[in-house]
Amino acid sequence: MPRKISSDGATASAKAFSVLPFPLLGLMLAASIYNKQIGVLVAVGGVAFLGVYAWAVRRFVWSMIDEVTDCGDYLLAKRGAVEDKIFLSDIEGVIDRPYGRPPKAIVKLRAKSAFGWTVVFAMTTDKTVGGIENIAADLRHRVRMASSTHV
Repeated sequence: MPRKISSDGATASAKAFSVLPFPLLGLMLAASIYNKQIGVLVAVGGVAFLGVYAWAVRRFVWSMIDEVTDCGDYLLAKRGAVEDKIFLSDIEGVIDRPYGRPPKAIVKLRAKSAFGWTVVFAMTTDKTVGGIENIAADLRHRVRMASSTHV
């Protein structure tokens, strides 16, 4: 029976809060430039910060999968309109980051999926599903079993 192993709100809230610095820093820079109270070096530094921050947010937050459902022999991953089946035999390894905000699972693949070579999603903290550590440990065990039968 399929069960959802990704968190509903964690990915959405991480994406929502990740954009907050853009308008705030932009307004501060615009007001400082308008009032001529800022040096060129500070303005360039602020723009450079926005560039680095935008890259980091795109790389680490916006690349997270919105929904992952465990369907037994495969994971059904969805991000927006893109959906892909990731078979357990195509998974190379599972890394869990239970103490991050949000707690994440990093799934490294043997074959490239619609999302690339790595799939990252926020794990559910629902205790009825087994908790964060149990989800990752169960997935790792099933990946080992699937890869040993397909060698």
